[in-house]
Amino acid sequence: MKFRVLTSKELEPLKDDFIKLKSSIVTNKSLCDIVLDEAKETCTQSIEQCFNTCNMQPENELIIKALKQDLISTQTLLKKEQNKSTLFKYVSIGLASIALSSSVYIIAK
Repeated sequence: MKFRVLTSKELEPLKDDFIKLKSSIVTNKSLCDIVLDEAKETCTQSIEQCFNTCNMQPENELIIKALKQDLISTQTLLKKEQNKSTLFKYVSIGLASIALSSSVYIIAK
């Protein structure tokens, strides 16, 4: 298998993906936080685009309010799921500690 050095033109499209990947590995934020931030940014951009294109007509204003409410409810659900995930993580760590200590106790006895 031969490897070749990529040119700067070939690397340019990969730069943003590499920066995102590197920052997700280097930072202390969990992957869930990164996904939540990107989803929030996407929804916010969509709502702003709706405001700009709809000229605030009454029927469009209702759609925008519905989108905002949907965004808030989705954020709430994601936060609840994140809390559940954290709880399950600590419960599994606790149960693993009990299993390990009981195994050591049985072997030592």
